[in-house]
Amino acid sequence: MIKKLLLILMLNSIYTICFCQHTVLLQGPYKPKSKYQNTVWSEHLLDIKPEGDSTLVEEGMPRKLFRPIMERDTFSSNAIVSTGRLNKTKEYPIVMEVHLPGNNVSNFPTVILYGAAHEDSIPQMDSIEFIPKNASLNNMYKEQSLQLFKNAFHYLNPPHYFFHIGDTISTNTIIPSGLLGIRLYYNISTNYKLIAVKKNIAYFDLKYIVRIKFPNSQAVIVNGQGSGSGTGSFTYHIKRHYFLYNETFMNTNTIMQVYNPANNLYIKFLINEKAHSVVAFRQIK
Repeated sequence: MIKKLLLILMLNSIYTICFCQHTVLLQGPYKPKSKYQNTVWSEHLLDIKPEGDSTLVEEGMPRKLFRPIMERDTFSSNAIVSTGRLNKTKEYPIVMEVHLPGNNVSNFPTVILYGAAHEDSIPQMDSIEFIPKNASLNNMYKEQSLQLFKNAFHYLNPPHYFFHIGDTISTNTIIPSGLLGIRLYYNISTNYKLIAVKKNIAYFDLKYIVRIKFPNSQAVIVNGQGSGSGTGSFTYHIKRHYFLYNETFMNTNTIMQVYNPANNLYIKFLINEKAHSVVAFRQIK
């Protein structure tokens, strides 16, 4: 869903930069022997309108599929990211301590992720810990939670390019997600434009184009069309080489048709999603 997509896009904005004679290079995302504070806020609006023959409920299709859905979801987090010393293989450890106040996760208000990264490469997170610890916690839940963070880093695709003011570069990323239990793929084109450099701060504009693909499964046939767009902006501190602030707006519209040949049941969904996110980031060591 688009809120998972935003999580990935927010992480996608966390790069360091270099500056020389008004040239900016995106790289990173972190440096060895450093500590960062990251705060995230996002809002997600979901509107689903089903279209189909309601008599199909009597034939085995769940009644809840025919009920319109309107949801508003907010998310906030505070994280401390600590990096260790660079070793002989040019790799350094990373620990992310993520606090999740007010997100319906009262049993696990803190999540700690462990991983490593090479210089100017995407972090590889390999384990996760929930605080307070719970020996009975389902391993599948742990694996799914860790995979979400892994995907967020795995699908980062920054343009490794020396920007001059006015330069525009695009990247493409494919992100798997899900909606109503159906596997979807978001094909995202991100347009980066350096618009200004003032007092050691680089200012970028972002534009997103989203195309949604519908792979078929063996059980049901899913097709339709989905697309969206978004705008955003972010700033970087040039001399200190870290991200400062990012704000993103996203909107997608999807028509999804689901057909089950086993029982000849068919239903169509009209889906609109809107999201707004704000990310602030600063180096504290």
